[in-house]
Amino acid sequence: MGDELKVLIVHGYGLEGSGSSIYTRNLASSLLDAGHDVMVLGHSSDTDERAVQALIDKGGSFERLPVQSLAVTYPRAEFYGAPLVRELSAEALQQSADAVADRVFQVGSCFAPDLVIANHFLHVAHGAVSAAHDLRAASVVVSHGTDMEYACAVSEAACALARETFEYATTAVALNTIARDRIAEVLGVTASRIAVVPPGIDTQTFLPDMAPTRPERVVQVGRVILDKGPQVAIAAVCLALEELPDLELVLVGDGPDRQGLENLVRHIDAGEINKARRTLVNLGTSTERARLLAPVAHALFGARGRARLDGLKGRLQKAIRFAGYCDASEVAATFRSARLAVLPSLMPECYPLTLLEAMSSGCFIQASPLGGTKEILSRIAATDIDSVASRVMHPDKPVISLLNGIRSAIPQWNADTGLRLASMVREQHDWRRISTQLGQIPFNSVPARVSGL
Repeated sequence: MGDELKVLIVHGYGLEGSGSSIYTRNLASSLLDAGHDVMVLGHSSDTDERAVQALIDKGGSFERLPVQSLAVTYPRAEFYGAPLVRELSAEALQQSADAVADRVFQVGSCFAPDLVIANHFLHVAHGAVSAAHDLRAASVVVSHGTDMEYACAVSEAACALARETFEYATTAVALNTIARDRIAEVLGVTASRIAVVPPGIDTQTFLPDMAPTRPERVVQVGRVILDKGPQVAIAAVCLALEELPDLELVLVGDGPDRQGLENLVRHIDAGEINKARRTLVNLGTSTERARLLAPVAHALFGARGRARLDGLKGRLQKAIRFAGYCDASEVAATFRSARLAVLPSLMPECYPLTLLEAMSSGCFIQASPLGGTKEILSRIAATDIDSVASRVMHPDKPVISLLNGIRSAIPQWNADTGLRLASMVREQHDWRRISTQLGQIPFNSVPARVSGL
């Protein structure tokens, strides 16, 4: 990246929780390691205290965004009550963006950034880009996928604001080519104007640490929302326990659907099958949510599934554990104690860091080939790494597809293949190289692209 830069990262959430939060933390850490001066501007709740302190301990700084600028793409436990972006009017979105712009300009007037990096194309990025122009700083906007699928694709007001942000940022960045093309489609812009820079992972935390064997454990890390398919993982493990009696599933993360899914497991464990069925019905509060639950209902409460459930009485709460929120070191330890990491998403993911972190830790993976996940799976398939280490789920048959993957991967996991998978990922997703690339891009862009908002 050359000489030392002053980099202001504007992040619309807290520093813990979502994939984009992990991205911000790791980007800031890598830039600090390279000798740059870094400030993060974002929201903060009780769960963020350790992450904020870690940033400060490393030499960075943190400032808060105004509360009135907080809006989320999907419900988050730490931000219950925050408005959903897709439900805000154009006027409300603009007011939120203006509040961000005022705060970024206030902080930036003292910090004097050379570069402003904003996550997502939504209201926070709009305010960040506007303030960057007034501060005469270059600006980069990074899309993490949720801004497209959860907001811009379903709200014209959000899409219009994102499109305007795209037009005036120095550089727009996607994490992979599939995400780039989706951004171009949703916003109606030219794909060639979007740079592709993959995310990095914390290779110092997510180490393979290969033991000769591991427990027969499956892990899913991420927000506990139906879109990400935790219900699919639960159903597949329920069915797999008949053949793999020592199998365990650990669900790491929090979210609005956690309590309902915990109730589902508790009722099955108690032999209360009718209550379990009602719990699943109650989770399907909309046509879309009912669609996401339909494969699970068929697998668990069809004739064959019901017979299997009767054999799980008193076993399931031991086999399926909800770990809740965990910090990076705890997530890494969980991966190192598992054979298989799954991401049975039923909505497109941009470029799920959890899969990269799992592979870096020596886990085999299985995931739905939707969005940027397809690119990760395709890249592994192009190598000579054993195909059992990376299986593609069938999106139309998620439970049976994941069940078959568990049957294959759990018995066949081995340290040698896990280490090869880890080496490939760690080489391709080194944050030092990626942060340098991200910092150089805006200074190679056409200056005329930056104009007043």
